[in-house]
This record gives sequence, C-alpha cells and structure tokens, in this order.
Amino acid sequence: MEPPPLRSEVELAMKQLKDGKSPGYDNLTSEMWKATGEEGTDLMWRLCSNIWNSREWPKDWCRAVFIPLPKKGDLKKCANHRTISLICHASKILLKVISRRMKIKLQAEISDEQAGFREGRRTKEQIVNIRNILEKCREHKHPL
Repeated sequence: MEPPPLRSEVELAMKQLKDGKSPGYDNLTSEMWKATGEEGTDLMWRLCSNIWNSREWPKDWCRAVFIPLPKKGDLKKCANHRTISLICHASKILLKVISRRMKIKLQAEISDEQAGFREGRRTKEQIVNIRNILEKCREHKHPL
C-alpha cells in the first residue's frame, strides 16, 4: 500500500487548482481553499490522509452538479447541448495527488521510445525519426 499523501503534495495540488472555476456541490471555490493559507493546507492534508487510510471516498465528494450548456442551433434538440459536471474542489486536490503519483510511477515503467501521450514528447518527432530510418534504408538498398 502506498503511504498517505505528504503535506507538500497536498500543498502543491492546492496551488495547482485553477482560479475562476465554478464550485461543486459544496459551494467552495478553489480561491476559497487557497485563501485559507497554512491552516487550510493542514486541514486538507489531514482530511486527505484520513480518506487515504480509511480507503473510503466521502459521499459528498461523489456528488456532481450537471449543467447543460447550449450550442448553436435548435435548443429543443438534446444534441445541441453539451453537459459539464462540477465536482468539489477538495476532491480535485486528492485526485491531483493520486494523478501525480501515478504519473511518476508510469514514467519509470514506460520505455524511452514511447512518445505519444507523454509530457514533453511528441509523436511528430517519432514520425520524423521513422522517415529518416526509411530513407537511410532506401539509400543502402536494404530490404524492408
């Protein structure tokens, strides 16, 4: 089992929350969490640690507010709407900690040749590499 979140992980996750986002079911915005300072960080860290150790996600964190947003066209058609769901920012903090830990573990597992869906690596560069290899093979009349 992984150790519970460190205070520094929770603090980083809180700093990474984007401002100007709508609140979830609990009506607390990211700005409110950030404004709590050290006390809020300590509270969130203890809360995240308790959730981690109990292995039970709070029921309130599972609730979402669904908001239909109209697109262009006939608004009587469901296809002309898209839906967003607003979740609690407190939940996002723990999710960011988990996501960061998973990313670190995956980076160690994925080979260096893997480019797609990796931060700082693009598939375009791999395509250029393959084209260069193919050109070299053609120059030397190597059968593929």
